[in-house]
Amino acid sequence: MGEQGITAEMYKAIIAVVDERVKEIKVTREDFDSLRSVVQQLAEAQRRTEQRVEELAQAQKRTEQRLEELAQAQKRTEERLTRLEMAVAELAEAQKRTEQRVEELAQAQKRTEQELASLAKTVKDLQKEVGGMSDTIGYTLENAAYKALPLLLREEYSIELENKPVRTYLKNSMGKEEEVNVYGLGKRGKEKVIVIGESKSRLSRNHVDKFLRKLNRLKPSIPEGEKFLVMITHQSKPDVVEYAKENGIRVYFSYDFD
Repeated sequence: MGEQGITAEMYKAIIAVVDERVKEIKVTREDFDSLRSVVQQLAEAQRRTEQRVEELAQAQKRTEQRLEELAQAQKRTEERLTRLEMAVAELAEAQKRTEQRVEELAQAQKRTEQELASLAKTVKDLQKEVGGMSDTIGYTLENAAYKALPLLLREEYSIELENKPVRTYLKNSMGKEEEVNVYGLGKRGKEKVIVIGESKSRLSRNHVDKFLRKLNRLKPSIPEGEKFLVMITHQSKPDVVEYAKENGIRVYFSYDFD
């Protein structure tokens, strides 16, 4: 029948042939109706077959479209995966560089800590040296004062010391011993005098204030009598000397002991 099936013209031709054959051969009406029914059934079956073929063709077309879409989606997925792999590789490389940098920083930190430790030791050693030098300067200043003060106090204030001043320790109000740079007992006439003082290489107002606070703490250990306060120094500003004088402190400079 081909792709077109039984057309109306073919159907008429078949009927004509059948009618002719019916004339030529003697068949019953029932046979003819039966044959016509078969032909109609065949035609209907052919129509349904063609319709089904069309449906299958459309389904095939849709399937091919879907497959094309899936192929494109697969291609895009592969492209994304490729980009993702590249990004992961770049991140891995960046992580490697970061870890190397962290290691370098850790090593640098270690070296810095070692250098700081060395510097701290150097500073500590310098502080000891400076402290030692300061003590030496202080002791030198005090030693000169011990020799000169008896004469100076006698000539200037009529104070007669029983002995040369000394460096000593007195207990404060909390029972803790504190160093006193200059300490001596004497008399002015019949009145008892306690000479007490402090030495500073470069005298400042702050030193004066600290000395006064120390005297207040040491009150329990200082005998009864007149307190003659002295501070000895190599250098100080005039206003500091005046400030000390206002607080009852006599300032002596190292050159006073020559």
